[in-house]
Amino acid sequence: MAQARRNAVLVLGAEPTGPAAAAGVLRILGMHAPTLEPDSARWVSDLHERLLARANVATDDARPEAWFDAGRMSTQDQHRERVERWLDGLLTGDVDELVIEDAGLPWFLDLWSGAGARLDVDIAYLLMVAPPWQVISHGRDDRSPLGQAISWLNLVLHTERATRSGRRVAVRQADLLEDWTVPIYALGEQWGLRSVVEANARNLRAVHDFVDRTPRPGPSGELLLPEPVQELIHATSAALDRLVEGKDDELLHRELDDLRLAFIDLYEQAAEIADSSVRAAERRLRRAKDRFEKERRELTRDREPGGRPHLLPTRKGGLPWRRRPA
Repeated sequence: MAQARRNAVLVLGAEPTGPAAAAGVLRILGMHAPTLEPDSARWVSDLHERLLARANVATDDARPEAWFDAGRMSTQDQHRERVERWLDGLLTGDVDELVIEDAGLPWFLDLWSGAGARLDVDIAYLLMVAPPWQVISHGRDDRSPLGQAISWLNLVLHTERATRSGRRVAVRQADLLEDWTVPIYALGEQWGLRSVVEANARNLRAVHDFVDRTPRPGPSGELLLPEPVQELIHATSAALDRLVEGKDDELLHRELDDLRLAFIDLYEQAAEIADSSVRAAERRLRRAKDRFEKERRELTRDREPGGRPHLLPTRKGGLPWRRRPA
C-alpha cells in the first residue's frame, strides 16, 4: 500500500475569526492542529513574535517594505532548521495532515513552505476573506480607521502575491459560517485531505456544533476614508471576491499586481508628505537619548572606583547628601 502524502494547510486572513474558525473545523474533522493546542501554539507564536521583533515589523504593519524586512528572517538557516525540526517532529506515526494558523504566519510563508519542501510535505494555503469594512470596524481600538485600512490593504495584497505560486483556495468567512460543508469539502477533495473526505458522522455533528457556537461579527458600515484609499479598498475587495469564485487566472493576477503597485505608490506619497513630521519625531528621540546619556555619565562620575558614592556638598544647615548605591 502506498504511503499517504503528508499535507500541511496554512490558514491566513486579516480578520481573526475566519482563520480560527477554519482551523477549528479542520481540527474537528481529524487534522492535527498544533496551533490550537497551548504548548505548540505558544511555540509558533513565540517564533513569529521573536522574528517580527528582530525585523522591527508588527503583525498589522502597514509598510510595504516590512515584507522585505520580515523576509530576510525567512532566509536564515537557523530559523529554517528550527521550523523543519518542529514540523518533522509532528508528522510522525499516524499524523500526516496538519493545519496551522497564527497571526504572524503571513509574514513567514517562505519559511514554512521551504521547510515543507525539504520534508516532502505538500503545503496548501487557505485564504479566509472577510469584508474590509468588517475588519476595519472591529479592529484595534488604538488605531484609526485609516491606519487599519492601510494595514488591511498591505496584508491582503502581499499575502495574495506570496501564495500565488502554491496550492490555494480562497473562502469567504460568511460562507464558512453559513454552510461550512460546501467550501471545506471542496478543498478537501481538491487537496486530497483524508480527514475531510473520510470524516465520520460524529465529527460532522461536532463541526456543526462548533460553527454554531462561533461568534459572528457585528454589523459594520462603510467608513469615511480618503477617496484614493476608498477606491483601492473597493477594487481589492472585488478582486478577492473573484478569487473566491475560482477565477485564479492571469487576468486576475495582473489586476491584483496593479492594485498592489498602486497601494505602494500611495503609501510612498503619504510617507513623503509626512516626512517632516517623522524627522521632527526623530529629533525629539535623539534629544531624549542625549539627555539620558548625559545623566547616566553624571551619575557615573559621582561614584568612586570602588562603587561607593562621593559625599556631595552639604545643604545649608543640613547633613551632606549621599547617593544610594545602585
